[in-house]
Amino acid sequence: RRVNELTDEALMNLLWSVARARRHVHAGDHQTVHMEANDEFLFRLASNRIIETSEKVDVRHLADLIHTHAEIGIKNEKLFKALCPRLCAKQKDLREDVMGKVIKAYTRFMIPLREEAQGFRTMAIVQKGDFIRPSEKPRFKGKRTYDHPQSLYPKTQVHTRG
Repeated sequence: RRVNELTDEALMNLLWSVARARRHVHAGDHQTVHMEANDEFLFRLASNRIIETSEKVDVRHLADLIHTHAEIGIKNEKLFKALCPRLCAKQKDLREDVMGKVIKAYTRFMIPLREEAQGFRTMAIVQKGDFIRPSEKPRFKGKRTYDHPQSLYPKTQVHTRG
């Protein structure tokens, strides 16, 4: 219950250290993550707190939180979708490598990283009277002649079988 007492930076450092502690790297093999039940509970508490106070939290801490969730393998769609508009709006404040980690985290869990839709901006209303003048009638250009294929020889050639 001390999650609410921690500062944002201390909370991110705690989650990062838990994610690093659960990661096991074996020689010549891929890394594996061994999570415990209380890890999910801790991450859930931290994400609920961050969702409530996401406007006050620094964008770099939000990016670290997203990357840490991806590193440990917790797909929290509610958190990812809540932080998405803020990350998109403030992506200029993040370094390229940090934004790259955020993009990898979103693609790992197949959650779209985009701003909310603004509605119909491309609708056009045609006013009455836009088409008053009738189109001009096409002029007659005379008899049309079409190119017909011409035979190479006047009669069909007969091939002898021999």
